[in-house]
Amino acid sequence: MEGRRLLELLAPVRRRMQWLRVGETALLGGVCGAGAGLLLALAARLLPVAAYRPTAAALVAAGGMLGAAYALLIRRVTPEEAARRMDASGEDDAIRTALQYVREDAPIAVIQREDAVRRAEEYVARMPKAEWSPALRRNSWLLGTGVLALALVLALPSPMDAVVAKRQEEAKWVEEQKQQVEQLQAKLAAEKLPPEAKKPMEQTLQELEEGLNKSKDAAKALDEMEKAMKELAGQEQTLEKQQARAERFAEQMKQQPMLKQLGESLRQLDAEAMRQSFEDLRRQVLKLTPEQKEALAKALEKLAAGAANPDAATERKLREAMEKAAAELKAQAKAENGGAEADPKALEEQLKELDKQLAEAVKQLQQNAAQLAAAALQAAQVAQLGMPMAGRLASQGAALSAAWTPGGLADSLSAADGADGASDGLASASSAGSAAGAGATGAAGQGAGAGAGGVGQGAGAGAGAGSGSGTGQGGGTGGLQGGFGNGARNLVTTPRGMEGFGNVQKDGGPTKGGGDVQKGGPSPTIDGATRPYEEVYSEYATEAKSALDRHPLPQSMQNLVRDYFTEIQPNR
Repeated sequence: MEGRRLLELLAPVRRRMQWLRVGETALLGGVCGAGAGLLLALAARLLPVAAYRPTAAALVAAGGMLGAAYALLIRRVTPEEAARRMDASGEDDAIRTALQYVREDAPIAVIQREDAVRRAEEYVARMPKAEWSPALRRNSWLLGTGVLALALVLALPSPMDAVVAKRQEEAKWVEEQKQQVEQLQAKLAAEKLPPEAKKPMEQTLQELEEGLNKSKDAAKALDEMEKAMKELAGQEQTLEKQQARAERFAEQMKQQPMLKQLGESLRQLDAEAMRQSFEDLRRQVLKLTPEQKEALAKALEKLAAGAANPDAATERKLREAMEKAAAELKAQAKAENGGAEADPKALEEQLKELDKQLAEAVKQLQQNAAQLAAAALQAAQVAQLGMPMAGRLASQGAALSAAWTPGGLADSLSAADGADGASDGLASASSAGSAAGAGATGAAGQGAGAGAGGVGQGAGAGAGAGSGSGTGQGGGTGGLQGGFGNGARNLVTTPRGMEGFGNVQKDGGPTKGGGDVQKGGPSPTIDGATRPYEEVYSEYATEAKSALDRHPLPQSMQNLVRDYFTEIQPNR
């Protein structure tokens, strides 16, 4: 009976001691947390540490909670410890001894328990409700001092705060660019292109996304974007060269009188016009004399040697179809000259095959033009994604790659956004429609000329009343206005002098062309000769493309010159 009573009296003492221990260890944990937070705050003044203020405050709270948990779960107060505390108020250890023999029934043990119960009741009766132990006071002062010091350090501005804010802003920007690249991938997937045409661009965008995932700052992200821009620009350049070759082939075809409409249809990438033009050609071929068939055969042989198409297999089949059609024309011409009657079916078969291969060539060129437009668009959009951050870093004095400087790769790609579409056929799908030795300018009355003033005399390719400028200066003659004017385009008289001639009082005299000027090759005309406008235009356009291949102009200049030749083309 006395044993149970003794344990009951020990319970409140144990509870009070347990809560004292929880308070002491919680405060001690808080002191340790404040020390750790203070070290973190001091380190954050030397190193860029994100969110160190809330982290330091959290360390104090975490230390306190860990200390309390340690006292509640691990350092529990035992009955022996409570008995020792109660005995400390007397002169002996009667309560602890009685607790050791609490289950003994010997008379001496019973008497000792009765004495222990009496003393325990006296202790519990005078036990204070609250008690501040020395450890509790000490830990409270330590915690207060630590928290005050920590609050002071956290309140002071850190020189690393600006660095951290910049890094956070750049990290947010990099994350936004990842989302933008994902949108570009989705747009590319929606493009109506064959898988093999999309694959290089998809791979480039995938590599860009992976690079951005590894980028920790904006500078690294810009390096990844620059790499993607260069890859896309390289793909675009390859496609442009393929389109340029095909355009030169179409221009060569247009030089042949009987194949002129076919060449124009090929240049415009118009499959329906190509079919109709070939039908007209087929009907004409059947009515040709042996000499005319011989001439057409030679023209086809010459064109077959220069056949060009982005797809190697299509190019080879087109060349073979031209060569076979030429051979059959020669065979028929020879038979007719020998007095024999030629079988038209064999020629019909060869012409059908040539028609089929030309249609396939147009299809491949349309695909290549769409791929070129997609590559140009992707490159421009990647450039536009990086330019704002590049400008911001440049304003902060950061060293950037030349690709992000004004007039660099990103600038040129962004400026060319949407300029190289496929809607106007080969002429607008490739950048080859630029002038040889062209003084490409945006001012009215200025043209792109070569040699001694040549084409560039207004929109009438040299026949305008306004003044144009090539490598020289010249005033035009006739009734046209300068620049992209209107007027008749029948015959062109090439000027003999560099200055041209005409009514100087009316047209204000020779002007000086603005913009970037490159010296071109010799004029494909004879001084003073009168020639058909279409012939002169074709020769100048061909010479312009050849010169551009030798001395490429910036993309913005290419666009200006391309637009100029588009504007002055015959039958416009």
